[in-house]
Amino acid sequence: MKKLSGDEFIKPKSGNQFIVVRVKIQNKGDSEVSYNPFDFHAKNSSGNITDLEIPPSTYKDNKELDSGQLAKGGSVEGDIVFQVPVDDHGAQLTWQPSIFGNNSDFVWGLGL
Repeated sequence: MKKLSGDEFIKPKSGNQFIVVRVKIQNKGDSEVSYNPFDFHAKNSSGNITDLEIPPSTYKDNKELDSGQLAKGGSVEGDIVFQVPVDDHGAQLTWQPSIFGNNSDFVWGLGL
């Protein structure tokens, strides 16, 4: 995870910051599965869950996570940009993969 500044057109809301989260998805199952960056969200310590953000021009890596299919044994890696409160030590990355068709979230602390 790294922090990212806004640009002249895309700025974080007051009290927030942009962060870039690198994710890697591996298909360890027996069949093809789909993946999508919209399955990931940022959850702040107040419980507010937000979607990914359009990266400002200050994002130069050009490695955004796309959507697609993963064959058995396949993997994909990419970045997702979120907006979270500055210094929110309880902020989390959540993943609710549509491949499971349930409401279970996988959760990781962002370490802000």
